[in-house]
Amino acid sequence: MLLREEIAISKRALKLQIFASDVDTDAIASAREGFYPETIMLNVSQERLERFFIKEENGYKISPELRANVVFTVQDVLLDQPFSKIDFISCRNLLIYLGTEAQAKVISLFHFALQQHGILLLGNSETAGNIEGRFEIISKPKRLFKRIGPSRPSELSFTAGGSDNPKPHTKIIPGFIIPSKQTVLAELAKRMAILCKI
Repeated sequence: MLLREEIAISKRALKLQIFASDVDTDAIASAREGFYPETIMLNVSQERLERFFIKEENGYKISPELRANVVFTVQDVLLDQPFSKIDFISCRNLLIYLGTEAQAKVISLFHFALQQHGILLLGNSETAGNIEGRFEIISKPKRLFKRIGPSRPSELSFTAGGSDNPKPHTKIIPGFIIPSKQTVLAELAKRMAILCKI
């Protein structure tokens, strides 16, 4: 909502595409549904409720216009290859549950995924560890960092190759496959087709 508002204020024709991922399939399913109880009124202004939500019985549902900006996918940040050339990554309250080695891997992945001068936002209780040559601190209290320095794909556990958007690995869980970028984009195209019929 904030991004859509700022884009409107700037009067620039900027394309907004958000990839929302989580390792929890139930969390992704709930987020994809986009339904919130009436108590959302306590945290969202009336103006935004009217602009970005549709009132339904017992709650509010995200408008198709806003929902079209978000692609939801199940992804394990430690196992699956990231998308690349991302402008902004928000990863809050994940690193605190990881060991030192895993934290370092995640930071390396984020550095790879972000464009030069892209922004990384972490949780209030998290740090980016050793960021020398990778990130520049924008605001330590806000946990905001700016990507600097060249990519280091050789440090990652996958081969980046020449693709701008490497395909995710298959997750090693019997009967379950992490969707590829093509699958995610196919879902987006299908949803857009449905919206055009509305």
